[in-house]
Amino acid sequence: MKSLEELHEIRERMQGIVGLRAENADQILVTVGVSESGKAAGAGKVLTTLSDAVQEQNLTHKIRVTQDGYLEMSGQEPVMEVVEKGKDKVVYVKMTPEKALEVLSTHLLGGQVAAEYTSAAQEQKESWGSAAGPENAWEAAAPKVQLKEPQEASA
Repeated sequence: MKSLEELHEIRERMQGIVGLRAENADQILVTVGVSESGKAAGAGKVLTTLSDAVQEQNLTHKIRVTQDGYLEMSGQEPVMEVVEKGKDKVVYVKMTPEKALEVLSTHLLGGQVAAEYTSAAQEQKESWGSAAGPENAWEAAAPKVQLKEPQEASA
């Protein structure tokens, strides 16, 4: 049997390797939903890709990646939730490994929410439909008017 001191040394060495990180209130907490529907949609790959990237870039002191079997949104999986101290929670939906890496770069390291992948953006897309999104809603709703060429004033 190992002594308590030896066990502490082993734990210290293994922290980064197996993901046993000490919780830090200032860390950004990223939770990937790995419910059954999330797994079927590819949440395992999202979790692995993001976790590996955080470890490879030595970001475990800043970012903590976890999983939750109950985090899900019907039809929106894989879901990824980002919680930062003093900021609103951000929920990303329909994630892929590539999108997770983009969120890592843009949001987690760059401080800018990757708005196009959020649940709010997805809800907006679904409510507007694909034909008339918010960017062309006015154009789609406005009546079609044909303007006449100005006439020259006669002398």
